[in-house]
Formats: sequence, C-alpha cells, structure tokens
Amino acid sequence: MKNFLLTLLFLPFCTVLFAQQPQLIDELSELCDDGKVEVCTRLGQLYYHGTEVKRDFSKAKKFFQKACDLGDGLGCSFLGTLYEQGRGGLEQSYRKAANLYEQACDQDIGVGCRSLGFLYVKGLGVRQSYKHASELFLKTCKLGDSSGCFNLGLLYYNGQGVRQSFEEAAQRYQEACELGNSLGCTNLGYLYDNGEGVKQSYHDAALLYQRACDLGYGGGCCNLAAHYELGQGVRQSYWQAKEIYGMACDMGEEEGCKNYARLNKEGK
Repeated sequence: MKNFLLTLLFLPFCTVLFAQQPQLIDELSELCDDGKVEVCTRLGQLYYHGTEVKRDFSKAKKFFQKACDLGDGLGCSFLGTLYEQGRGGLEQSYRKAANLYEQACDQDIGVGCRSLGFLYVKGLGVRQSYKHASELFLKTCKLGDSSGCFNLGLLYYNGQGVRQSFEEAAQRYQEACELGNSLGCTNLGYLYDNGEGVKQSYHDAALLYQRACDLGYGGGCCNLAAHYELGQGVRQSYWQAKEIYGMACDMGEEEGCKNYARLNKEGK
C-alpha cells in the first residue's frame, strides 16, 4: 500500500487577466489593501506559484498574512504552508503551521484540515496522534477532499487511530476514487485483487487500475499491465501488457520500465 501523501494541493485560480493586463497586479494589490480578502489570497497564490509574476515567497507571505488577519481560512492555510516549509523569510515552525491549519479547518477549509492531519500523523508541532489524524481526515473527506478520503482509508487499512477494517478502507478508497484520486482507485483495486473488504474480483480490480491509469498514475498502469500479462479479469495479451507497461514507464514508474524491457527481451 502507498504511504501518506505529503504534497499539499492548491486551489486553481484564473490567470488569464494577469497575462493580458499585467497592470492589474497593482490594482489588485490596492483592492487587497482595501480589505478585499479573496483578492489577497489569490495574489498570495500568484506569487507562491510564480504564475505571470516572478516567484516570490516573501510577497506571497505578505498577502497570505493579510488575508489570514482579515479572517480568511484559506489564507491562513497557505500561511501555515509557508511556516511549515520555512519560506518567505519565515522561520520554519510546525507549531505555528499547526495553529494556522487549525484556524483554516475551523472554517471548513479542507486543505487546512488535511494538512493538520498530516502533522498529527508525523507528530510535527503537535503530539502524535493517529486518532486526531483520522478525525481530521474524516472531516476533510466530508468536505469533498479526495486526499482526505484516501488517507482515512489508509488509517482503516492499517488500524491506526481507528479499529482496523478492510470494509471501511474500501469505502473510503471508493470515495477517493470517485473524486478523481488515482491512488484511491489503485488501492481499491488492490483490495479487489486480494478480496480484502470486498468480494474478490480481478475484473473489478482491472477496471479500477484502468481508471487510475487514465488519471495519469503510473502505478495504476503498471498493475493494469500485469493483469493483461496474466489474463486476470481481462483477456490475456502480452502486446497490451507491453503497451501499458510502456505507458507506466513514460509516467516515471520504474517497474513499468523493467517489465517493458523484460517482455521485449522475451520477444513478447
């Protein structure tokens, strides 16, 4: 099974106007100064990612701080990320990050809840607690965050902070998969392969690996290729297996590269 995802996801925002009219940056900065909190947060995102402006974590910090001071939970969450990473001239502090994530979570900002959950998993800035992490991932999942559902599934699979339940893990992976989380689809496929928490079905596993592969996850492609190679749940096809191993390899999956080379060597 895969480990916890530690990459924070950022909400998308429109940048077309910035590309067309760079002078809007100054105008939007004035709107932020006038207390338009959502503008502050978006400007912070712009500088954090370096989209249409030179990447500048210090400016990102300025706008996220302003947004958070104005009570915007999303701004607090991003500011927490800067503290966690020690960027923007800030001294790295998991404790301050945790406090900011908690402020965001209290406002039902999913990424804040999820980020705080990761800190509880690792015991960074807070006392380590899988139980608290599970509660936060549950809230995140209910807010429609696929990573929250996925990580809650991991906790149920491993029995960390919750009573171990393959059935509950399957349900959470299913929710994550339906929300477009490729790892959720892959791990649910694994459960179907092994009949853990669900009725064993190579066919259903292959369908889930196909979805993960379509979502761009090399591990899902690699597992799907193995099903074609072995004829499990799909019609056996070395040609199809090799093609999909190649796709996995192109996505950076080392096992895909190895298996593609192996089938090539075997003349299949």
